[in-house]
Amino acid sequence: MNRARYTSLANLLERVSVKDLNKKSIEALARSGAFDQLVERNEILENIEKILGYLREANSQSKDQHSLFGLIEDISSVPQLTLEKRPPASQDQKLTWEKELLGFYISGHPLDKFKKLAAETKPIKLLKERHSSSSVKVLCMLTAIRRILTRRGEPMVFLKLQDTTDEIEGVAFPSTLKMYGHMLEADKYYLVEGRVSDRNGVPSMVCNTFELLEYS
Repeated sequence: MNRARYTSLANLLERVSVKDLNKKSIEALARSGAFDQLVERNEILENIEKILGYLREANSQSKDQHSLFGLIEDISSVPQLTLEKRPPASQDQKLTWEKELLGFYISGHPLDKFKKLAAETKPIKLLKERHSSSSVKVLCMLTAIRRILTRRGEPMVFLKLQDTTDEIEGVAFPSTLKMYGHMLEADKYYLVEGRVSDRNGVPSMVCNTFELLEYS
């Protein structure tokens, strides 16, 4: 088995079997960043048919080399792989693909664009280690929102707040929801002020204010 590093996308395609790569798998690998050291993600996606054609041709030539008359053939007889240049995928698009395909981010985090605000906030990981706190601010993304009604029929929400260090459960009571409920959406970015408490050994955050963050 050849364990040498792949030197180019063409080199990779020449060394794998067409049975191991198809259109769907190549697209998934490209979107998740598996080919980042070889070719930009969007360039692969926009040239997928050309790549598949090269893969089939390279495999065909490889089989010929094992025939009696193919012994004089060389893989260099495969036409050169030339991809058309395309605009690179944006960082937001890369992160979206990574989350969808891998369940986590590898090339950064959506909150990286708000780094200037980090100085006035506390990392969630640190808050969870301390278990309780006075009023604090966190720079976070809401990854889940669950709305319920209290016994009095008033709306409140349970939230999942995530930053670059960790995530924590949160709650917004009816009085807070009256002021900020209209702006709460999953996968949006916020500065959240509140207090972290330890309930039954599990830290959670009582959220008092929300500031929706926009990035341009």
